[in-house]
Formats: sequence, structure tokens, C-alpha cells
Amino acid sequence: MNITYVAEDFLESQILEELAEKASQMRLSFLQHVILGNGVKPSPNSPETIRAAVADADIVVVATSSCTVAEVIAAEEAVKLHRPLILVALGHRAWQNPDFAGVRNATRTLFVSDKEQATAAAHLFLNARIIPTGIPTYETFAFPKYTREEVREKLGIASDHKFILVPGDKDFTLNIPLAVCVLEALRTLPNPWSYEVILTIHPGHTPFPRQESSDELLAFYQSQFDCYNSKVHIRVSCKATPFGIGTPDMVPGADLVIGINSTVLIRAAYLRIPAIAMLLAGAFSYELPHENDGWWPPVDTGAIEGIYNMSSGALREDIRELCNPRSGTSLMRRHFQEVAYPAPQRVGSAYEKMIADLESFE
Repeated sequence: MNITYVAEDFLESQILEELAEKASQMRLSFLQHVILGNGVKPSPNSPETIRAAVADADIVVVATSSCTVAEVIAAEEAVKLHRPLILVALGHRAWQNPDFAGVRNATRTLFVSDKEQATAAAHLFLNARIIPTGIPTYETFAFPKYTREEVREKLGIASDHKFILVPGDKDFTLNIPLAVCVLEALRTLPNPWSYEVILTIHPGHTPFPRQESSDELLAFYQSQFDCYNSKVHIRVSCKATPFGIGTPDMVPGADLVIGINSTVLIRAAYLRIPAIAMLLAGAFSYELPHENDGWWPPVDTGAIEGIYNMSSGALREDIRELCNPRSGTSLMRRHFQEVAYPAPQRVGSAYEKMIADLESFE
């Protein structure tokens, strides 16, 4: 059986690549063609390449994300050629993406994160098997590659300093307000020099016309902050440069993680590290409630502190509380993290559920 996988965004590419690897290990009879964008813009995959791979496939597996051009081409071509279509929509409400409205009735299987998402998606995917698999990448979050001490040594963080990790988004119009809000909050705390901030650029960030490389993009961001506030030390990183360690691996060394709706915050929750989500509407691809509730499930569970109004004053107080591991707020958040994100007993169960469904098409 020949399977073609198509994903554009960074995390979705990682998931489909690992799914193909696991399927190959478990079933040698599978022939697989993996077409991944890895968050690169513009996409490295041409429409002709995608259509040819779909034409050769017995099954087409497409991941839904905010980068949908190649994915929609693959899904529509699969329907046109009567190939069984499997959608992998593991992000919160990812199944709701309107770009895939034209293929919903023809979708044979829809993978979602949990039973709640499966129930919610049922009214749109009337003919699909909807299978809650869990999110495979989350299963590894409780098992970091490096210890706290190893991370801080790699990053040169002094033992008496607080390290605040700020995972960025794909757009400077989100990253700049996020970082500035953090700097403003720290500026008014006692001993602001004792906090070290690292802003990491999302792998899917699009370079500006005059910044054609990641190094030039880093230089642009650093220039925005160098003269902003001399009291707070902030550095900028992109992927594994310039520190030789990627954003996910930095998490164990952090005293606090502040982002928007990044999975890095969820990784922090699994490691019982306090995390704050600055909830900016522009970071969400689905329609948001008018009230400050129901935007992002990790905040609704209490595992991650949510700030909806970009208030540096509110952020300052949260930083003060959460950087103190013995404070009532910090202890409460840790409890919520333990309830919402218990350490997994076994890694790999999500992929096993997906592979079992692939096998049913033989």
C-alpha cells in the first residue's frame, strides 16, 4: 500500500514525518512518500509535485494547519482522484479550518486530539471516522533531553539569575508586542538585572524582504531591543542558533515561560514550570469568544496563567508570584498542571492509533 503524507507547518511536518517512520518500522509493506514544508515560506513543494504524489498514492494523509496551500491542494486532488483522504487535525479546533470545507464530506478519517474535539467535529465531518488519538508530540514533553543545570550552562545563565524563556510566534507584529510587554513588566520589578530573557523566533517565521537569512532576522530583532531597556538583559535565538540548543530543549532550564499559544508553554506545564500566555487575538486562526474565556484550553484548565489585555502591570505581578516557587499562586498552578498534564505512562500510543487506522484500508 502506497501512502502519501503532506504537511506544511513546522509541528505538523514533524508529526507526519514521525508517523511515517513509525509506520515503516511496524509495517514493511507500506510504501511511503512524505512531502513536508517544515514551516518554510514560500513552500519548497510545488503543486505539480504534490499532485503527482497523490496520483501515485493508495491513501493520502494531510495535516491541517495555518499554512494550508499545499495541504489543500493535496486534499482536493485526493478527492478528485477518489483516493481515501485522512485528515490529521490535532490542534485545538484545527478541524474547523474553512480551507478544508470542500473536502469534509469526502474525508474518510479525521484524527483529533481528544473526545471533546471529536464530539465537536462530528457535525462537520458527517461521513468520517473521527478518532481521538491524543497529540503524539505531547507524549515526549515530560522527558527532556537536558537537565536544568545543563541548559543553564549552555545558555550561560548565572545561578542567581531568573531565566525567562519567551517562545515567539511567526510574525513580528506579535513578537515585538510580546517581548516589549515582558521588558516593561521586568523593568519595574526589584533588581531587574537579575532576570535574563531569551526570545526565540518560531521556525516558521517569514524573513522580511531585506532579511534573507535567519542571521539577518535575528539581527533585526536584537536591534529592536538593544536600546530599549538597559536594565533588562534580552537575547534573541532562532532554531538552534546562536546557542546550539533549540527552543524546546531550553524549557527545563527556565524559571518561567511566557508566550502566546505556543506548544512550548504546554511543554513547560508537563515539566511543572510556570507558564504565562499573553493571549493576542491575531495568533488564533479560529473565531474567538467575545469574553475573556474559551480562547485556549490550556489556560481554561488553569495549567497556564492567561493574560488577555497585554497589561505589563498584570504581567509584572504574575512574574513576581510565579518566579517564587513557594507562593500560593505558583503552588496552585503546579497543581493544575499535574491535573491537566499528567506524565504519560508510555510514549507512542497516539501513533499506534493512527497506524491501526491506516492498516484498515488494506
